[in-house]
Amino acid sequence: MRQTVLLTIIGSSRSNGMPEDTIKMFTTGFLSGDNDHWRLRYTETSPDTQEKNPVTLTMEDGSVVMSRGREKDTSMVFTQGSRYEGVYRTPYGELDMAIFPRLVRYRIGQDSGEIALNYQLDFQGEYASDHELRILYANKSSKSS
Repeated sequence: MRQTVLLTIIGSSRSNGMPEDTIKMFTTGFLSGDNDHWRLRYTETSPDTQEKNPVTLTMEDGSVVMSRGREKDTSMVFTQGSRYEGVYRTPYGELDMAIFPRLVRYRIGQDSGEIALNYQLDFQGEYASDHELRILYANKSSKSS
């Protein structure tokens, strides 16, 4: 199955218990997969530079893998209760990164679904911030009237 979906992406961050940023973005994407393996793809636009980067979320076996392409070329693996260590690539260089997911949940339905992530982010071995990401989707053809 492959379908065009309408996405609502809501992200927020907190540092030392204080709210920092909240974003809300609407875009279209593509959902493909079957009962055990799903892939959601969309393009993310940086609000500061207007740079566009492809984002792919792969959901399988209770885990979510988020990959961002082009210059950032970063992957993050979200498995509830398991720390993931990797590298965050920026145009200015690389940073050691780690995430500790507190919540990893997804529900994939034919007409709608949701991906919810809550995690701690560390850079260079030090606490950076806490993040929540919620992605809601609806089948584009079921919303047209």
